[in-house]
Order: sequence, then C-alpha cells, then structure tokens
Amino acid sequence: MISINFNGLDPLFMYTQLLKEALLEIEDDDVKSIKDLVEYCRLQDDIDEGQISKVENEYRDDTPIWWYTAETFI
Repeated sequence: MISINFNGLDPLFMYTQLLKEALLEIEDDDVKSIKDLVEYCRLQDDIDEGQISKVENEYRDDTPIWWYTAETFI
C-alpha cells in the first residue's frame, strides 16, 4: 500500500477529487426525477399545462442538452 501525505496537496485539488467521487456515487433515476419535476410544476399556478405535458411526454435521456438549452418555463 502506498502512503500519501495529503498535507502538501493543493486544497483545490483535494476538493476537486472529493467532488468527483461524490458525483460518481450518485445514483439517479431519471424517470422518477422527471415525474417529481412534473408534479412540482403542476403545483405552480403560472406554468402552462401544455409545457408541462411536453416535458412529461417528450423528455428522453438522449436529449438533456436540448432541454437544458431550450426556451421553456424552467
């Protein structure tokens, strides 16, 4: 086993490594996430039901960049 002294490492490097580890450990359920988003949006009074339905019916895993950059209610 290799012994590493972390006292000399740049704190930014250590935080970056910890963030990467945390992000890689996250298990995301996209179906549940979209369902939760749709339920939340329906509770809001100022969001068009047509836009909500579009997200609910058309969101797919292979198009997240399009959704994040589209002109929508979010």
